[in-house]
Amino acid sequence: MGASLGMVLGLAEAESKIDKNRPLVATIGDGTFFHSGITGFLQLAQTDKNITVIVMDNRTTAMTGGQITPTTGDYFKEEGGYTVNIEGVLKSIGISDITVVDQFKYKETKEAINNAMKRNGLSVIITTRPCALNFKVKKPHYYVDENICIGCRSCIRTNCPPISMKLYDGKDKKNSYIDSNMCVGCSVCSQVCPVGAIKCSKSE
Repeated sequence: MGASLGMVLGLAEAESKIDKNRPLVATIGDGTFFHSGITGFLQLAQTDKNITVIVMDNRTTAMTGGQITPTTGDYFKEEGGYTVNIEGVLKSIGISDITVVDQFKYKETKEAINNAMKRNGLSVIITTRPCALNFKVKKPHYYVDENICIGCRSCIRTNCPPISMKLYDGKDKKNSYIDSNMCVGCSVCSQVCPVGAIKCSKSE
């Protein structure tokens, strides 16, 4: 937990002997950020290496069972509770290159990450959407119009669990398919589809 920050700094030191401008990216969740990530950021704050860290603030510690984190506002409820702002914590230790994004907005998020990777020194991206499982996120699901889908697998490459390839009746090759029971309606698949084959169900 939290090893990604130390590892990326070590890699950056090694890479600098070969290509000092090569960007490196590390990821860390909000739970681990508070558990052991701040100390790593204290060290990274001084680096001149091209490092981008993506902090995935999904309001839960997913890897160990979905426990609350200081970003949820559920700490010490009997005392009124408090919420810790990750961006504020990072600024307080001297990190200034911080971008907060809604990762469901695919183009904006991709652009923010690509731009961060081009800048020298440490840059941080904070994603803000909560865990779909823990917070019971459920919007109208998306489906694939198999008559429009060209089977390019752009949606598959998002690595979204509900999306797979399926051989539809009357088709001679597989097209994309979305399991409506798993889809939480984030719309990223629809945003990356080049032909508009992924549509929102209006029946829900």
